[in-house]
Amino acid sequence: MSRLKQRSNRRSVLFPAVGLLAIMAAVTWSLWPRGTELSHDSYDLAIALYRVCNQQDDEGLRQIQGNLDDLRSTVASSDASIAHLQRIVDDAQRGEWKTAMRDTRDVLEDQAR
Repeated sequence: MSRLKQRSNRRSVLFPAVGLLAIMAAVTWSLWPRGTELSHDSYDLAIALYRVCNQQDDEGLRQIQGNLDDLRSTVASSDASIAHLQRIVDDAQRGEWKTAMRDTRDVLEDQAR
């Protein structure tokens, strides 16, 4: 087989393979989980929670817990954002302030994506 024919055969396989790879990458990116989506109220609560964790404020954490309980009573109990914030509050209550602050920052950053 001549070199010209070999190059032509490689191109005929290479271009569809690259195209298929690009399509697979786009589909994977679009289906990738985005993280917890916060409502307006839970977003405000997350901002306050970040401040409380940063300052390691026990009184502020009790207020956040109360606000979270109030929010839970007004929306569906299966709201994923409330459950996620509750897990962060639980970490802070155990004294894992840095973990709680990092997780709160992560959930806030997810809102910008």
